[in-house]
Amino acid sequence: MVAVAGAILAAADSLGRGASYAVTAAAVLGVVILFGALLYLDVTKCPQCFARLGIQIANQYRFGRRVDFCPFCGVGFDKCEMRSP
Repeated sequence: MVAVAGAILAAADSLGRGASYAVTAAAVLGVVILFGALLYLDVTKCPQCFARLGIQIANQYRFGRRVDFCPFCGVGFDKCEMRSP
């Protein structure tokens, strides 16, 4: 993704000054959103056992299966209970 953003920035040099700034801002915003999403996946944890669930959440979009429970402790995510710390 960073390589794609770099290619967009290189192509933006041939555009006019205003368009170049717009394309550069769009490329930077895209990279920031990508890294923000990756960070969100990395810090998402199970509410009961606090295991990291990022890879399971990412795989649900890849394989089409919905993650309904923690694969480590088995707690269901459809419960609407708040746990006291």
